[in-house]
Amino acid sequence: MPVRLRLSRGGVTNSPFYRIVAIDSRRARDAQALEVVGTYNPVPTRSTKEKSLRLDVDRVHYWIAVGAQPSDRVHWLLAQAGLLPAKPVTVTNRPSKALARAKAAAAPGGAPPAAASTPAAAAPANKS
Repeated sequence: MPVRLRLSRGGVTNSPFYRIVAIDSRRARDAQALEVVGTYNPVPTRSTKEKSLRLDVDRVHYWIAVGAQPSDRVHWLLAQAGLLPAKPVTVTNRPSKALARAKAAAAPGGAPPAAASTPAAAAPANKS
């Protein structure tokens, strides 16, 4: 049975509250879990202005030891708590469309400027 550590949502509309659960990966998000190993409240409290994260560290270590895979968000939370190393950040080198358009215009025989290609600029002025 593939087990995951993931978030199960509770709370009301616009006020989420999550349980960090060990659950079969094929089950629905809010289905009955094998075990609740912690809670996460992403809404900062008024007094401390901090989000709360509570974990049963021994049970988290147990589930990871028996092969449970944390979801991306739970992995991030566990890394914030110092229980797991942070995942490396993948940066894609994808140039923006504006940069590609500027390179095409600068090339010899490139595309005409964007203002001349619009229908409003190409249409003759109305002489009424």
